[in-house]
Amino acid sequence: MSAKEIIREIEKLPIDDKAEVFLYVGEQLNSEKKKYALEILEKLKGRGKNILDLEPQEYISVSREDDRI
Repeated sequence: MSAKEIIREIEKLPIDDKAEVFLYVGEQLNSEKKKYALEILEKLKGRGKNILDLEPQEYISVSREDDRI
């Protein structure tokens, strides 16, 4: 069954059934987006390690001290 055929069948459904279908599709899309975002985060994890000699908070503190007169 093609996507167009599925859409035509959904259009024939009563409003409550359509709402259930749309809810299901929305949940599936959100799930896929979440998986994709987690994959990206996993790839980025640890990339900045050892770039600075200091821990990030220490770096910020030192930078603030340098900016102050």
